Amino acid sequence: MKILRYLPLLLVTTMLFSCREKNKFSDVDLSGVALDSFRFERLDIAYRDIDTNNVAGSLATLKGRYGDYLNLFSERVLNVGHIDSASTHTVIRQFLSHPEYRKIFMACDSVYKDGFAKEESEITDAFKYFKYYFPEKKIPERIIVQMSGFGQNAAVTEDALAISLEYYLGTEYPAYKQYMYDYMIPNCKREKLVSDLMYAWIQTEFENAVPAPKLIDVMVYEGKLHYLLEVMLPKTKKDVIMGYTKEQWDWCKANEGAMWHYIAENKHLFSTDRLDLSKYTGLAPKTAYFPDESPSRTGIWIGWQIVKEYIKNNPDVTLDKLMETDAQTILSGSKYNPK
Repeated sequence: MKILRYLPLLLVTTMLFSCREKNKFSDVDLSGVALDSFRFERLDIAYRDIDTNNVAGSLATLKGRYGDYLNLFSERVLNVGHIDSASTHTVIRQFLSHPEYRKIFMACDSVYKDGFAKEESEITDAFKYFKYYFPEKKIPERIIVQMSGFGQNAAVTEDALAISLEYYLGTEYPAYKQYMYDYMIPNCKREKLVSDLMYAWIQTEFENAVPAPKLIDVMVYEGKLHYLLEVMLPKTKKDVIMGYTKEQWDWCKANEGAMWHYIAENKHLFSTDRLDLSKYTGLAPKTAYFPDESPSRTGIWIGWQIVKEYIKNNPDVTLDKLMETDAQTILSGSKYNPK
């Protein structure tokens, strides 16, 4: 089982429009795309309603519904042990009874009191786009909604994809101050859930196979993933997909040329130094080499723009071919050189 923890960070009318411009690959008819055996499961509700006087019996019932995932959730997400262990039953009983965790369950109920239908529709369409372009690839059979007590926010298995609601309760949720850095909180909002979920999944479908990646390899790899998200989520603004505020997106647009030339002139583009890679692509309050107004992960943002230019300058490239193409070919073919 792969468990992924992913919490990405998040001038003018024309810039706002650029965040909504339509991707040509999204302009397809999905009516003929079928998703067999695809369903949503609310483990958060089922777990919340466990009988604390009979935890063992309740877990046995849930195992009949959730199969092996229930134990993986217990061992790898909650990190409390095997579901058949008496000591695990004690911890789960304490978890379910603890006032702070009860508050989180209540907050999830409140924020998602209208249900999960909106997200279900977006996720279903996203997988239809994916199946349209990658018909031979297998998609998850189950989307599992869970509450992990700030354990993992996303989990990927052979047949399931799970997301933890407590990471998406709105930026004003007071408990976030206890569990994460301030620069992470802007993305703890409901509209970020679907793109985070889909990113966690496509990251496992298209792994970066470069053994000792250079900065450009990571930039373009992430750029391809974000371009694919743009295709799969055509109604989601690009700043939301990126994990930026509108102001951060606008800053990148206004400083695109300056950022690119700084990276190139300082010979960072082909650096394999992990510190360089982290400074340009890691989650942080800002990009280390750039002004305080800059967001973090600007290397990924630039990688996305390189991929878009590559598609623009090579209109015959298909989406599946794009995902197979190496970074150097994409960089050369993009003719990327912002002013």
